[in-house]
Amino acid sequence: VLLSFTFLGCSRDGRMSRLMVLKGLASEQKKINKTIEAHDKKFEKLLEVVKSNTLGKYPTMKKVRVEFGDPILVKRDIDGPKPDMIRWLYRRSTEYFNSDKVYVYFDVIGNTLGHEYYPRESK
Repeated sequence: VLLSFTFLGCSRDGRMSRLMVLKGLASEQKKINKTIEAHDKKFEKLLEVVKSNTLGKYPTMKKVRVEFGDPILVKRDIDGPKPDMIRWLYRRSTEYFNSDKVYVYFDVIGNTLGHEYYPRESK
């Protein structure tokens, strides 16, 4: 009886629907957090590969993407010294400015050309 009363009280004035919206938002937030954790875990793996200078084991764009996930940013370097070069940026998902950064470079057919690593600035 008490449970029925609680639900009846919540359903009045649309409170139950608002509670369900909040529950849905909490569920979505959990999914977002899991996605961020998975992305950052792959980034940590990329950092290990870059620091050990073994990125050559991933000679194509496809292999880099499969192993380390989607980059944060993709840019075709049309103004640089190699206009046919494609640059991918990897960093931690939620650290925009003070994060380690790895740029991976590819030619237009998808071969890995190299990388640049920029460690986070120490404060």
